[in-house]
Amino acid sequence: MDEISKIWTAMPNVNFRRSVLYDVSVVQVQSKQPRSIALPVKSRRVYALPLKTPFIQQIFHQPPIGNQLVAAVEEGETLRLLGTSLGGPLTSVAMDGVTGTISFISDTQIDVVVPVGSLKIGLHSLQVEQDMLLNEIKGQPPVQRPAFRSNLAGFVLLPKVGTVTPPSASAGDVITVQVQPAVAATQEKILLLGDIAVPGIPVDPTSAPSTTVQFRLPIAPDQQVLPGPYLFRIRIDGAESRLTFNTVTKEYDGPNYNVT
Repeated sequence: MDEISKIWTAMPNVNFRRSVLYDVSVVQVQSKQPRSIALPVKSRRVYALPLKTPFIQQIFHQPPIGNQLVAAVEEGETLRLLGTSLGGPLTSVAMDGVTGTISFISDTQIDVVVPVGSLKIGLHSLQVEQDMLLNEIKGQPPVQRPAFRSNLAGFVLLPKVGTVTPPSASAGDVITVQVQPAVAATQEKILLLGDIAVPGIPVDPTSAPSTTVQFRLPIAPDQQVLPGPYLFRIRIDGAESRLTFNTVTKEYDGPNYNVT
């Protein structure tokens, strides 16, 4: 050991790097989890299918709102999908596990209606799914099996505002808004009066989704909403209800709410 250590003092300027040898081997550990053993294959079937994967290039509200092609819709409205290889005899459109109703389909376009009462307000994804019929057992009817899946595309489900009570309010009053679809207790709720944001009244996180949302106008010393008419919107998890647009004046003209 003494002689080996002197090697480093005899060659102090040599940049040697010490190394270590490891002996590595594979050890198989038997799992204690129960496993199912498949039966032997009775017959072999090979299917050759042409590769025709659908691809979504663009998605927007149909008909377009103004000159904007935006992927934002309310329940029951139509989304238009543009792309390639979209058509097929067993084609469907899945929206986060919920199937939409296809009103038109071709190889480059699909119009699909957003289902009512199945999705919550906010951001969602959709995908074109194409299945095929395969003859798995001789003499038996063909069985429908998953085949091709498109890329994912995103869209926003907007809240639809119904009745607002009372028709006007002042500082400290509670405004009740009817909205579709139902809003979950854990979703963020904001009332927008012009550019003023009023948070929703907190509810029990375990309560069931509700079609009514309540907001209390702030009182002093909080920043108060000055009397006057305001453009009225609600925002649920970042998705805002629509404003009406005047094509003549090129300005938003409703809905409005009056603060007294």
